[in-house]
Amino acid sequence: MARRERDYLGRMVRTHPVRTVLFTVGPIVFGLLQFLNSFLNDGSILFALAFCVAMGIFSAMVTRYHLVTFRLSQLTKNIDRVE
Repeated sequence: MARRERDYLGRMVRTHPVRTVLFTVGPIVFGLLQFLNSFLNDGSILFALAFCVAMGIFSAMVTRYHLVTFRLSQLTKNIDRVE
């Protein structure tokens, strides 16, 4: 992740902490809990691992989407100030 994106991610966390944590950490925790549930209840480990990977990819995509919308909102605020 580029330095500029990390700066925007930090700003997004400060501006919208609940939404950022919910969509960044939530799916990963859900995937890990599903893996643990499958492990403890003799479920399919392969399916649980695939689900965990899919949730990690989903988390990355949703975080990028929210980061882009946050950056766009910041840019439009800056444009509105100039005008």
